[in-house]
Amino acid sequence: LNSKRKNATNEKTFIIANRNPMYFSPNNPTDGLLVPNTFWNDDYSSKISHKEVIELWIKKLIFFAENHSQDLVYVVLPAPEINTQNIPLSICKKEWFRKDIPVFCNDGVSMENALDARKDFFNSLKKAQSITNNIRIYDGFEDFCDPKLRNCKVKYSGNLIYKDSNHLSSYGYS
Repeated sequence: LNSKRKNATNEKTFIIANRNPMYFSPNNPTDGLLVPNTFWNDDYSSKISHKEVIELWIKKLIFFAENHSQDLVYVVLPAPEINTQNIPLSICKKEWFRKDIPVFCNDGVSMENALDARKDFFNSLKKAQSITNNIRIYDGFEDFCDPKLRNCKVKYSGNLIYKDSNHLSSYGYS
């Protein structure tokens, strides 16, 4: 990110990294194992909707960016979560006792779920970026998903990118 910074002497860079998109996703966890998300207002007195969570987060982001108008505020978006239909990714490793590896291990998984899970937040973030001149978005989505093929990779160069549906492997981080 430093290579994308402007060269200014008094400018600071703030990086806000969203590790997990589940905070902004409606009730459809990608691995089918998590309970549906419940969102609360700031003082935890009442439940709020998925869209309200995003609105509050974006409002706070804009407030922060406006109060640091001389600085850059990068929002780093997480890697997409992939739907493996509850099949553990360890099955993608070739072993002497495993003749067949599931097709998704080599071909990837559909990126439709990943796109759908991020669209509300991503669109709101783009609007926030247009309101202030110091918000930058770092999105590595296309590093993981190929829009031409409409899939998200599970493996790259024979190595697993993910440990499970929403955690990158050590190789995936590199």
